Amino acid sequence: MTIHSSHPDIIARLKRAHGHLAAVLTMFEQGRS
Repeated sequence: MTIHSSHPDIIARLKRAHGHLAAVLTMFEQGRS
């Protein structure tokens, strides 16, 4: 298993997941306040 070759894909996937999480958290905070 070579981590280096799939590194950009992992970064992109993490960024996408982070963006989704941030949106969900923002919605959650706005819904509570």
